[in-house]
Amino acid sequence: DAVNIRAEFKAYQHVLPKPQELLQGKHSFQTLRKMIEGNNLQPPRFLQYNTENGIKPHHALCNLLLTDYEVDEDFKLSCDT
Repeated sequence: DAVNIRAEFKAYQHVLPKPQELLQGKHSFQTLRKMIEGNNLQPPRFLQYNTENGIKPHHALCNLLLTDYEVDEDFKLSCDT
């Protein structure tokens, strides 16, 4: 699912703050959703409510960052051998 979440982040990156900034907790769910809607865009899954079949923003961010970490660790392991 990280591939899909990454694609959603890339599609909205011109509107959203960087993931590192989002993790600092300075942006609320409502603020991010208003940023998207203010640009006349449909909110991505990580900014949709449960009733809209959305996923929690912090779950999406953690999924992305953990996937990046795993890829980085795999790369380090392959370079070490």
